[in-house]
Amino acid sequence: MLECPNYFDWKFGKNLIKELDQDANVSIIDQTWCWWEFNNKFNYLLPKILDYFEHTTTGNPSKAIYNLVKYCNLDIEYAKKFIENCQIGDPSRIIPEMAHQYNCWNKE
Repeated sequence: MLECPNYFDWKFGKNLIKELDQDANVSIIDQTWCWWEFNNKFNYLLPKILDYFEHTTTGNPSKAIYNLVKYCNLDIEYAKKFIENCQIGDPSRIIPEMAHQYNCWNKE
């Protein structure tokens, strides 16, 4: 399984998409690639991408889930549960960022 990084760049995206769909045309992915383009070209892979991040044991999957909310319209409630239960990476840094942008966590 491809290791989940702390920083998500176009090379990781290309490798992940190729791992999840060997028939995907990854030649369109280059250094200008971003999450928004993933949503436009490869959104059919979203269930597999979520499964990948749920099962990874490396990197910062919380940041990836946040990016999927931000750029791919991932359900905020799903993202909240994922981030709250995430045991790796830095979910404590993602929570305030997401809470501020989406007003989705109650302030205590």
